[in-house]
Amino acid sequence: MQWLDEGQSWTHATGFEAIPMVYDQDTEVLARVQRGLRFGRQPQLLLADYQEMRISHFHRRLDQQLGF
Repeated sequence: MQWLDEGQSWTHATGFEAIPMVYDQDTEVLARVQRGLRFGRQPQLLLADYQEMRISHFHRRLDQQLGF
């Protein structure tokens, strides 16, 4: 197990290949994404049509499998 200090780059963690750069990018924008979600005008999160369609399909199939 490795511990990184707050704000320390993922590239300092050993045992990873190229993925630390992706983690660094994701971590960098995470605070802005959360702020945007919190201050949005909509009370709920709206996804793109394709994502909504996939989630809807998943729930329909889940209900079928569970016998609802």
